[in-house]
Amino acid sequence: MSDKYRVRLRRHETDMPWGFRLQGGKDFATPLSVQKVSAGSLGDRSGLRAGDCILAINGRDVQGLDHDEAKMEILRGGNDVELVLLPRRGPRVLSHPPPSTTRPAPPADSGWQQASEEPRRCLSRRVRS
Repeated sequence: MSDKYRVRLRRHETDMPWGFRLQGGKDFATPLSVQKVSAGSLGDRSGLRAGDCILAINGRDVQGLDHDEAKMEILRGGNDVELVLLPRRGPRVLSHPPPSTTRPAPPADSGWQQASEEPRRCLSRRVRS
């Protein structure tokens, strides 16, 4: 069973920030992931969490993209961006339940422990040039 989830970010104005910071890419030899999510931001309210691995941006597989190419995919989305992500392993603290359209809320005692090995592979793999 895959733990992947989708987040759709929509904003009304292009000057409104998404509220998250991207890290990694082929040029950094690390997978693309969410480095930081600003509390209360659009990204936070949509269910993004720091440490989650980004698998696709607007339907495009990000494996092999460098950092700037990934940023351009987000910019190409304009005011509507869809991300496919893989949650990081380990305990997860949610500031509020994510919207039901992005992923189900975890049981209160689960701490978002991951049963799958897929998150470990995603976060530990190196991108080859």
